[in-house]
Amino acid sequence: AFLMRRVLEKAETLEQAKEIFNSAKRTCEYYYVIADGKTRSAVGVAAWPDKIQFIGQGETHERLPNSFPGCVLLSAGDRYKLLCDRTKEGFGKIDEAGALKLMTRPVATSSNLHNVLFVPEEQVYHTAHASARGAKPAATQAYVKHDLKAYLKALEEVGRSAK
Repeated sequence: AFLMRRVLEKAETLEQAKEIFNSAKRTCEYYYVIADGKTRSAVGVAAWPDKIQFIGQGETHERLPNSFPGCVLLSAGDRYKLLCDRTKEGFGKIDEAGALKLMTRPVATSSNLHNVLFVPEEQVYHTAHASARGAKPAATQAYVKHDLKAYLKALEEVGRSAK
């Protein structure tokens, strides 16, 4: 979460975001998709404490053999196959609601704690969190839409009034 926050606060381009991920001290294995709404570009990030890999739009990887132009799809095993099937079915017409559907069970695991869909061009994001003690995974919970532009504006105003 701290690394993502640093990227949101400091990076103005996808290349800057990649450099922040690359130079950060990482403590665990994690996977991200980061995007730049201004350039309509994105990259998948596979990060471990000792290495990092970037997978570009439409690129394949030994564990991600299918590609779609302009897309970055990350998952594993049968979940990856289902994600690819869902993407193929809606390719070219997936909107915000459709993107949220891509992440439903069983693409998301039963231990899924958080789901986030960021729409960089609109500066909004949707979040869902698992219920208490993870009884119900995030993918089964209602999403809340957040207006990042409004949040950032409010933070600026708080900063100005604190001076």
